[in-house]
Amino acid sequence: MKGSIFSFAAGDGTCRLAFRDLHMSPITAMVYVPDTDTLVTASADSACTVWRIAGGQPHRFCTFGKSIIHMVPDNVACPSLLLTAALDGTVSLVSLDSFQPLHRMRLPGPLGGRPSFMAGPDGRPRILLHVGTEVKLFSLQHLYEPWCRCNAACTALTALPGSGGLILAEFADSSVRLLDAHSQEVRGSWR
Repeated sequence: MKGSIFSFAAGDGTCRLAFRDLHMSPITAMVYVPDTDTLVTASADSACTVWRIAGGQPHRFCTFGKSIIHMVPDNVACPSLLLTAALDGTVSLVSLDSFQPLHRMRLPGPLGGRPSFMAGPDGRPRILLHVGTEVKLFSLQHLYEPWCRCNAACTALTALPGSGGLILAEFADSSVRLLDAHSQEVRGSWR
């Protein structure tokens, strides 16, 4: 039964659910979100598929990513973030509220094993993974913190080549700011 999911009761071994033929090839990763009765599955032949469970049956909701081999929730009991790793070395952090990527990076190759979340000394989540001979630890502390606050919506961000990390930010009120990615300071502002 390629691409199927079965759940059995630990006590008596009876089958509690059977979702058959969700994918054309074997499922490589799966995460269940109990708060929203949502199941996220991945297989090497297709994108991640989000299933809403209604009346005991899965209904396809949306898809994202491609060739995902690992999926790790930030919290098993009540996940809000999903870390995915693809065959091509792409690692993405996905919001389970919107199923949109919050952060994406491309590594020099596929992961050597399953990535994991861990709490840092400040209690904030960190991502631990390994590629080839390198072990990488990423902090997520700045994912949700604003870099700078402005009076108008940002309409464009342009990295300035050869500037050492300067970014030109354009806003809806016709103002422009020069941001420094290294110091996280606003270097200038013009109207």
